[in-house]
Amino acid sequence: MKKSILFLFILSFWFVKEINAEIKKEAFHFLLDDETYAELIKNESLVSISYRKKEKLKSLAPKATIIDEAKKKWHESHDIDPLIVVEGLFLYTKPKNEKNFISHTDEIAKTASILTAFSKMKGMEYYSERKKRKEILYEDCFVIESYENQERQEDPKPSSIDDLQILVRQTDTTFGSYVMDVAYVQKDAEIAMYMKNLDPLKYLLFKAIQEDNLHLFLYTHTFEEHILVYFLVQAAYLDVAFLNETIEKSLKNRVDAIYEWFKIQYEG
Repeated sequence: MKKSILFLFILSFWFVKEINAEIKKEAFHFLLDDETYAELIKNESLVSISYRKKEKLKSLAPKATIIDEAKKKWHESHDIDPLIVVEGLFLYTKPKNEKNFISHTDEIAKTASILTAFSKMKGMEYYSERKKRKEILYEDCFVIESYENQERQEDPKPSSIDDLQILVRQTDTTFGSYVMDVAYVQKDAEIAMYMKNLDPLKYLLFKAIQEDNLHLFLYTHTFEEHILVYFLVQAAYLDVAFLNETIEKSLKNRVDAIYEWFKIQYEG
């Protein structure tokens, strides 16, 4: 009798464990197709690069209305597709002890505060393909009052960042100094920001990327133990061989660098 009870207890424990594992899987599995989900679980990060002139790759984008709306924004000001599209999908595992000290609501607020902390991007590092070592990405980065008055402002700390819109000045070691327009959306555990350049990005003596030709979208969805992070970078520029390689590597490395920065800020 005792053995039967023990067997039933073990069986029920296993059954509950399997159900919980399935629930955790479904927590973000519903946002991804099966293939992308399996690859993300295995590698924790996926990056895709596609060109207008070549066959388009399957998108890494999670199934989310916020992302669908973001993808439409390029064509609000452009008649043709971007020359290059870089996508990044990351699965960040939150520190194990965090859930004992912070509520889910506070975790979402924490992500929001990171995505508005532009002053902390100063000194962010990235891997330079040309120099084969880590370099400073942004020599300076700060919120400004307006395009006409580019006086440094404190990072915004609103109670909600939904519909927040700001301007940010970035001094980039590769592309010089320029202003980015940044717009935010927040729907419960989903937070996103959409950035586009208001100034040209310069490389050597060239205007490598004209104004409004670099769009960067960052989406986060906070779950109990993970944060799903998705990047979409779209750009158009002078289509010449030496710029193609430079910009492709630069944009990809920036996606990696911003994600690493996000992790550092979250764990800090």
